[in-house]
Amino acid sequence: MQPKSNLPPGPNVSFCPSCRKPKSPNDVTCSNCGVRSCPKGHIMTSRICSSCGWKDLGFRQQSRAGLTGSESEATTHKIEYECGRCGAPVADKYGVRCTAVNCGYMGPHRFRRAYDKTQLSTVTTPQDVASSTPKSHSIPAQSQQQPQPASSSHHREYASSQLQDVASKEPFLKSITKDASVFEKTSAQPRRDWDYQSTESSKVKKAIVSGVLTLVVIAVVMFLFMVRPNIPQTASSTPSSPTPSPQTKPPIVEIAAPTISSIRVSEITESSVVISWVTNEKATSQVEYGTTTTYGISTEIDAELRTEHRMRLNALNPNTLYHFKVSSKNASGKAESSTDRNFTTAAPPDTTPPLITGIKIIDVSDTTVTIAWMTDEKATSQIEYGTSTSYGSTTSANENLVTNHTVTISGLESDKSYYFKVKSSDAKKNEAVAAASQPFRTQAPVPTGPEVGKRAPDFTVYTIDGAAVTLSQLRGKIVMVNFWTIGCGACVAEMPDIEAVYKTWAGTKGLRILAINAGDHPIYIRNFIQEQKTTLPIFIDPDRTAVRDYQISLIPRTFFIDSSGIIRKIQLGSFDNQQQIKEALDALP
Repeated sequence: MQPKSNLPPGPNVSFCPSCRKPKSPNDVTCSNCGVRSCPKGHIMTSRICSSCGWKDLGFRQQSRAGLTGSESEATTHKIEYECGRCGAPVADKYGVRCTAVNCGYMGPHRFRRAYDKTQLSTVTTPQDVASSTPKSHSIPAQSQQQPQPASSSHHREYASSQLQDVASKEPFLKSITKDASVFEKTSAQPRRDWDYQSTESSKVKKAIVSGVLTLVVIAVVMFLFMVRPNIPQTASSTPSSPTPSPQTKPPIVEIAAPTISSIRVSEITESSVVISWVTNEKATSQVEYGTTTTYGISTEIDAELRTEHRMRLNALNPNTLYHFKVSSKNASGKAESSTDRNFTTAAPPDTTPPLITGIKIIDVSDTTVTIAWMTDEKATSQIEYGTSTSYGSTTSANENLVTNHTVTISGLESDKSYYFKVKSSDAKKNEAVAAASQPFRTQAPVPTGPEVGKRAPDFTVYTIDGAAVTLSQLRGKIVMVNFWTIGCGACVAEMPDIEAVYKTWAGTKGLRILAINAGDHPIYIRNFIQEQKTTLPIFIDPDRTAVRDYQISLIPRTFFIDSSGIIRKIQLGSFDNQQQIKEALDALP
């Protein structure tokens, strides 16, 4: 470092780092404080120079424990701080950098305190460390009243006297006093350790530098605090304590509500119902219900956690539409409700029998009678009858549920009075019975014969498949008996018209048509039905009883028989069209 412009003149002027007095590099020690220098001009604070490595065998520091009295007063001007790298004395703890040659250390903590003002730590040699009993050598303390040398030659003389004094006490240092010229080598050294204009100016500079450094440190700390998350971690050459990583917060897990499925309604009665459902996890059970979608009624919460839920609703109104929804809540408190559902309670049990009205006698013959009535609901049909009020005879029950009832009684005695009552039962087996206000009387006996006005002779014929049909069993129905053969062209020609009328009247007016073959072989009859694809019921008279009783000599011939079994019309020959057949049927009572 070059001298400042306001320093004392001279090419080799520097300041002592301890007492701030000007000194020449030729001075071995400070003229005021006695700070030692190595042959290259480095300041010596230990036995070995921290810069050039030169070892001063005569260097001895005072023992901390040995300073008392006047000795402690002589050390009040010793350096208080030293460089953290090379150990060189430093005047100010907050200096900018170490001024030792080849050092320049700035340090993370600047400079450390070397020793107390009143005591000095003992510095030992390697030989002292190896010895079991360390040796310490005291250096006589300098008097504070010691006069300052006036010149560089005086400095050398003073240093030589000091060394001679030490060497006289310590035999192993006598060798370094033989050649005192080793200290004169520093005269050629142009280096200066501290270069301040004055003591006051250095204090101002130190204050300014200290303030600037403080502001810089604050700015750096704030910058690192703000951008630290973005600064990558790199390896540092200086060992430091590991920075604990921030604790990672556990991820927030969203707890889902239970899922409701398989909602079923069962065991429906007029006053109760069972509702069941399933959840994908264990949960509570509750049902809200009412006659509207706002519900208004709810069951108590079943707090038992389960996946299969079943709740019964009681005290319901019969035959009523109810709306409901189910709800479940899991152990975490998450609840779920279903969409709106509905059910209808059962109607109350039907204990009311049907109401019977409109009883009337439709037709009476010598052996038959047809009776009709009505009910207010669908019910069965049956009649009890007899020649007295105790009745005694009953027709078979017609289980077809209807509101208009018609029953024909056959096998009655001619010219006799009969009492009767009608009976009907609804679907719930509630039976209604109504007796007629007066009996009916059968007609006088009617002779049997194949003529108009006589009772049609009874016979039994068979279908092509062998099923038997008896004429007397068809009482109460209109019967059309047609005799024909395959070889009769007129018979075959009128058959489509008869079949068309049959399809119309068979369902609405209870017409029965018996198309009886008059003598063909069953094989030919079957082939004829297949070829003509006719749907008209064809019957076979195997023993020709019907042909004889009805005196069939010419064909085709057709007999119209009313519901009482009386022949009302006989058609000789074929029909020209369907209208002729319908007119004959309409004329029947």
